[in-house]
Amino acid sequence: MLKCSAFVAWTMCSDHKTCGDCIKDSLQCQWCAMDDYNATNRCIAANETFNKCDLFENPQSEQTVSLNNNYSSGSNSTETNVTITQIRPQSYSIKLRPGQSVDFKINFKSATDYPADLYFLVDSSSSMKLIHKAIIDASKEIYEKMRSKTKNVYIGLGSFIDKNTLPFITKIDKDNPISSYRHLLSLTTDYKEFQTAVTNMSISKNVRDDGFTSGGFDALAQAMVCTDEIGWRKDSTKIIIYMSDALFSIAGDGKAAGITQPYDGKCYTKNGTYTKELEMDFPSIGIIRKLAADSDMTIIFIVDAANDIQEKYIQLTKPIKRSKHKYFQKFLLGGAPTAQFEGTIENTLSDIYENITRTLKLKDHMTATDRKFIEIKYNPDCTSKRSDNDPYLKSYCTVLHDKENTLTGTISLSKYYKEDRISVDIAIEGINERLTLDVQVINCDCAKRPEAKSKYCYGNGTKTCGTCHCDPDRYGSKCECMKNNNTLDDNAGCKSPGSDLLCSGRGICSCGICEKCSQGFNGKFCHCSDLSCTHKCYERGVCDCGKCKDCQGSWTGDDCNCSKLPCQMINGKECNGRGKCKCAECECEPIDSLWDARRSQNKNNCKIHECADCHQKQCQLLTPCACTVA
Repeated sequence: MLKCSAFVAWTMCSDHKTCGDCIKDSLQCQWCAMDDYNATNRCIAANETFNKCDLFENPQSEQTVSLNNNYSSGSNSTETNVTITQIRPQSYSIKLRPGQSVDFKINFKSATDYPADLYFLVDSSSSMKLIHKAIIDASKEIYEKMRSKTKNVYIGLGSFIDKNTLPFITKIDKDNPISSYRHLLSLTTDYKEFQTAVTNMSISKNVRDDGFTSGGFDALAQAMVCTDEIGWRKDSTKIIIYMSDALFSIAGDGKAAGITQPYDGKCYTKNGTYTKELEMDFPSIGIIRKLAADSDMTIIFIVDAANDIQEKYIQLTKPIKRSKHKYFQKFLLGGAPTAQFEGTIENTLSDIYENITRTLKLKDHMTATDRKFIEIKYNPDCTSKRSDNDPYLKSYCTVLHDKENTLTGTISLSKYYKEDRISVDIAIEGINERLTLDVQVINCDCAKRPEAKSKYCYGNGTKTCGTCHCDPDRYGSKCECMKNNNTLDDNAGCKSPGSDLLCSGRGICSCGICEKCSQGFNGKFCHCSDLSCTHKCYERGVCDCGKCKDCQGSWTGDDCNCSKLPCQMINGKECNGRGKCKCAECECEPIDSLWDARRSQNKNNCKIHECADCHQKQCQLLTPCACTVA
């Protein structure tokens, strides 16, 4: 099996005609960069040995730490953009060769009082009035509960109803226009200011039909991308609490109002109002998912318990990573309208913050194209798809206060990769920090020193890594051949009939003539195997493309297996006059059994052997003849 694998690697390595292609092959090939290398293949498998090559390229992968700042929590700072460091190192420089892998360390230490940014996004239709009151009543508890987890809590507020146009609303009020998004309060540490903002939130009469959808996706997208307007901090756990008793409109629904321009994922909120709500369609679920992932946002959907509404939001949380679903119920209690939540808002937020800051869940960011070629593994595997379902991994991937967690990552290029550089970010879910892998795909060092108009190439090309890249009017291993304008293919003389391979892939085509056939091959197109003749031919003659020629000495015949020497003579006659001499051997005539009682003869000279009773037997054979005469 090993021999078979080596043979496959060798044949595939030998296909490469440049050092770059050779080195980037995941089979692990090496390249001879020496001038005048006297062999057919410059590219061979790494486990083979070059024949008299003093300069070859076989680089190996390596990594170095390029940025490694100390841990910092920023717990005593109230600045919006204070830098918090929980991942070390922050950057690696990696030289990586396809087919090889490189290990790297990921160290994580949870910061004290890691910031939490909470943004309430509330449906401001009058049907939600009870929920508004519940938020006001619970705001202090929410703030204090979160403060028990981290002293660095910010809270903000936004509202929505729908696009201010038919048919999304039943009546347009010019004096009190509604909106699909209004930003009411930037993130602040003052929960009383938050209470005031909720109290002063404009409540609109129900202007949409029963069972109609809301413009909540407009609001959700703007809340995620308008970083400066909301006041999202760079390093924080970001949570949006989305509250509504209506379904949501998605991309395509805007056509009902003649709005067809797709939403592009950008911020268009000015002076607290979404300015493009009548120009751009609603965001798609895919856009919402991407924006949430890009900004490490956690979304909690707290919605009406009505079956059709609740089920839609349950399905919505599946594609949006880390999103949660909770519900509320509105009912009469003692004749008074009442709202009741599934659990308490403060406990829900506290549990989510605890889960994010106390659990390591790794994810890597790269393009879909790069992901086809690059593979990253972790030990232990603290990715959500593994650690959520494996008790051992779940315990190991749990963060303890003041304890450093260390993981090992392994990156490899699993396939042939043509690009020269790639950047991969490794993040921990819910935390806006990255470990960056700056990957340089290894190339040949000799390729950095091309020699234009090289004397080695007779001044007709550029020499790189021992090979010539010829000018347009030249060809040949050293650009020694002039292209013939009357010939469509200057290399046609090196191609056997019905083949596109030069010299059958086993030699060098020089000005239309095959030279330097691989060992074991010969012929005009290097197409003949030296093993195509019989063993006798190799001992006594020359094998030429399966035919035996130039037999030596007394040998002749198709395989040099026929001797020209004479056969044995008996009584001056070759083969006793009873046979033909062929290749120094007698082909004897058979004994006539009707007239001759003797039964054996010498095959070397056709002499018939006498026997003691032959006379008697001969008489018996001839008796019928005598009787017949009588």
